Amino acid sequence: MREVFRYLLMVLFFGWLLVSAKIRHVYESDGAQAIQDSINVSGLLDTVMIHNGIYYIGDLSDSLGLQLKSIQLMSVSPDSAPYCILSGLSSSGFDTAIHIIWDTLGPNGWFSLIQGFTITEGKGFEWLTGIFGGGGIYIENWYQYYDLSLKIYDNIITRNLGGIWIHFSGGPVDINHNIIINNAGIGIVGWASHPDIKNNRIQGNINNDDGYGGGIFIESGLASSFLDNSDSKGKWASTIENNLIINNYAKEYGGGICLGYHVDPHLSGNTIAFNVVGNEGGGLNCGSYPSSITGENNILIANIANKGGAISDYGASVSLERTFAVDNGSYNGSTGLLYSYLLDMNYSNIYYNTYQQDIEVFVGDSTFLENNFWWVKDSAKIDSLIDGPADFIPFMMGPVPDSPGEPVEVYSVLNYSSDYSSIVDSIGGDPDTLYLEITGHDNKNEFQEAAVAILKSRIYPTGIAVALLETDKATGIYRGKAIVRTTNPPDSIRIDDMHQIIRVHPMADTIRVYANMDTTEMFKVYYRCHSGINEDLEDKIFIEPIKNPTIHNPELRLYLPVDTRIELTIYDISGRVIDEVLSKELSSGWHIVKVDIRKAGVYIYRMSTPFGEKNGKIVVIK
Repeated sequence: MREVFRYLLMVLFFGWLLVSAKIRHVYESDGAQAIQDSINVSGLLDTVMIHNGIYYIGDLSDSLGLQLKSIQLMSVSPDSAPYCILSGLSSSGFDTAIHIIWDTLGPNGWFSLIQGFTITEGKGFEWLTGIFGGGGIYIENWYQYYDLSLKIYDNIITRNLGGIWIHFSGGPVDINHNIIINNAGIGIVGWASHPDIKNNRIQGNINNDDGYGGGIFIESGLASSFLDNSDSKGKWASTIENNLIINNYAKEYGGGICLGYHVDPHLSGNTIAFNVVGNEGGGLNCGSYPSSITGENNILIANIANKGGAISDYGASVSLERTFAVDNGSYNGSTGLLYSYLLDMNYSNIYYNTYQQDIEVFVGDSTFLENNFWWVKDSAKIDSLIDGPADFIPFMMGPVPDSPGEPVEVYSVLNYSSDYSSIVDSIGGDPDTLYLEITGHDNKNEFQEAAVAILKSRIYPTGIAVALLETDKATGIYRGKAIVRTTNPPDSIRIDDMHQIIRVHPMADTIRVYANMDTTEMFKVYYRCHSGINEDLEDKIFIEPIKNPTIHNPELRLYLPVDTRIELTIYDISGRVIDEVLSKELSSGWHIVKVDIRKAGVYIYRMSTPFGEKNGKIVVIK
């Protein structure tokens, strides 16, 4: 009965708050000070409604920025230009606020909402750690035994020194449907807090300062004296779900996500792609014991690190299922997928990390990699990809059912102009860029997945793998870039593969682009040669020595089905170049070519064309 009575009192109290809540409007002409004044006079659950325009937070007398409390801070129409912009600059363009929105929230720090703004130009500084960050939004709750219920929804947080910093939160912080992009610092920091980070685009954030985390950094902050280390286990349990975490950079650990000491986050449905880190964990860096990280249905593609292109950990308990990890790479050539001491990854699609024959995984004790699909289907080959004692048997012979992966059916493979408006089948720059697209039947509509293109050339006949990111969930359209560079063999394929570089012959070449899931789907890009050439031209090229050549008349005759550039070289049997006969454009038809050979013996000729090579032997007599 007493509980029912308390419940009724709470309902009556919040009902009264809702009825009595006020809405205050602020217009651009009122300036930033009017926003702060409206916040100051507002009560619990009041709304300060900001109309579209630019508000210069640097004009405030308090250089920390707008001080929040328990109100709803909202823009009137966040989806219509010119938008509601909160700028850290002053109207003179010189002074800059440290944060755009900040507060040291105490008992009055409940039920805050920040929604619908473009938040930019905050210069950011976190006082306790001395780390620059939180230039967009900085919230600190020293009274952490009071639950902080803060919602940050539908904002664009860009060009700040750090995006969002939540410090000491005893209650939930909901960061949802934001675009956190191009900040000079970590996108989101949860320090001694457990934010729920869902449905955000976290892109292009660069952390060159402390080096922990490019996109997201979650840390327990157990160095704080008032925290009891013994029973905070499980307290810092964030949910990181359905985010696109792309093109972020960290100096040391976790280009996409860095998870610190004594944290228990759960990761689900995130696409973590094209992130780079200077040391460990290109996509995801996990902390040490007693951290416990769990997750499922995460996609990690084309992340790069010194160690652990996709994932690294130092003793944290990591358990991941139904992961899709392809085309991740490491500078040291041995840990494109994992650098791990304690990890359990099952029922996952993990391959081409990288495409060439490097070790993909370094593992310590207690690492389980069972029931995964490695693309190769032989236990000895899988074992050759692993350095350390990992259990990988049984393994799957095909893509894992009910796990994110590549399209189940491929419709087309194409190369486009940079805006994807027109098909391109001929290029000639050095460097040049391919803008690749694969279309197909999407595998899992609820995730933003990837497709892999295999690119082959005369220089790299076995090819490189290039991961293409789906344009959005359920589109079945996968796009990405590859760089084209010229070289003469030999070349370092592994490093090029990691950086999505396909090497071509400087004279002329043909790049064949295959869909990994269906190699019958192929598109040709001609490099410094004519497009529209028939598939069988290589078979129509002919070259042979004139019969019984002597040192006075060594000649070759050749036939070209079309006008094309050729390169013709003579070698002795030791491989030394004797005569670089031709390197020029020739017309179609028959040609007789004289060779400069001055000694009798056995020689090798090699004729290179954009369609392939023809090799043979010429025996010269006296």
